[in-house]
Amino acid sequence: MGIIKALLDMGAVVVLPIIIFLIGVFFRLRVKDAFKSGLTIGIGFVGVNLVIGMLVGNLGTATQKMSERFNLNLTTMDVGWPVESAISFATPLVIWVFILALVINLIMLTMNWTNVMNVDLWNFWHFIFTGALVYYTTHSMVLALIATAISIVIIIKLADWAAPIISKYFGMEGVTFAHMESINWLPIGYGINKLIDMIPGINKIDIRMNSGENKNTNSLMSIFGDPAIMGLILGAIIGALAGYGWKEVLMLAMNLAAVMFLMPRMVKILMEGLIPLSEAAQEFMNARFPGRKVYIGLDGAIAIGDPGIMSVGVIMVPISLLLAVILPGNTMLPFADLGIIPILLTWAIIPSKGNLFRALVSSIIVMSLILLIGSAMAPLLTTIAKEVGFAIPEGVGSVSSLDAGSHVLSYVIWKIFSLF
Repeated sequence: MGIIKALLDMGAVVVLPIIIFLIGVFFRLRVKDAFKSGLTIGIGFVGVNLVIGMLVGNLGTATQKMSERFNLNLTTMDVGWPVESAISFATPLVIWVFILALVINLIMLTMNWTNVMNVDLWNFWHFIFTGALVYYTTHSMVLALIATAISIVIIIKLADWAAPIISKYFGMEGVTFAHMESINWLPIGYGINKLIDMIPGINKIDIRMNSGENKNTNSLMSIFGDPAIMGLILGAIIGALAGYGWKEVLMLAMNLAAVMFLMPRMVKILMEGLIPLSEAAQEFMNARFPGRKVYIGLDGAIAIGDPGIMSVGVIMVPISLLLAVILPGNTMLPFADLGIIPILLTWAIIPSKGNLFRALVSSIIVMSLILLIGSAMAPLLTTIAKEVGFAIPEGVGSVSSLDAGSHVLSYVIWKIFSLF
């Protein structure tokens, strides 16, 4: 328990390379190559985290100014995913959830019920989060672990579903996302897209985010230029809405341009490290189970290396603030998690296949649900935060986050188990 906690405290940039190295050796990759693969992936994650930190830091300050300027007064504080993960890791479920997640994945792989090997141990906290909702509602460890096991199985199956889509959309072979907060929106994202198909007139609207050979990214850029210029324009608009002076507007615009330019490159480094592992896994499985393919389950954050997802995500920042004000039933003021909106909306955007109109409609619907779920969880999350010793800031009515609201699967499971 102490070793696991010490490793997790160092975060994914340390944990993931170690796991990748061990898995590489297991799949008969040479020790030198396994070490290089883990190291490269770690460097890629450091780069991704640096760029995400740059995004969150710049957008967080700007949106705080925007909230103050437009007097957005809501009672639930968005404390952000780091606080939610810390609260989850402070619950008594941690060790049991880790054992459950590893054993269930192993059984499913052995029985050929999945082709996903989930190595994203850091993000197991999402499974703990599900169990915590049930545990602090029912006060039953058994029910909490059953609820957690259900969420693990569903996420692995969704990762199976997503694998060929990710291969086609991002060109990432042998990889999938087993990341609850993003992948649990996959069925809803595709459901919304199907509904739009059924609405005459609306189903004909097609504003391309992409054109030409690179159908994933460069469509929106046909209007605004390339990803860096898109970031420049969005940064200037958000800075102006925040009431910044012209110098601060230019700084924000340049920083967002840098984020849009650098993120795909950071993800490319990460993928360079994954390729040898993916190939070794395929050779290992083909030798023992001919025709069997294994996908490595990773953090969904690498999806924002796609400029199309990043562009729509950044456009959704001011729209999310507007939704928070006008949406009946919402009590949460988005703040700390505004920078990770592109990650949360990944599976609202992918089904649109480059149609900006559909991507925005789907994102607005999903963001509305995130706000309502986050608001509905706020009383319980506030109770859990107090139980595990998290200091609620004075004057704050309740705490939640956009990330918590993105756990639609956890929310549904929690509501069902609340009946017992």
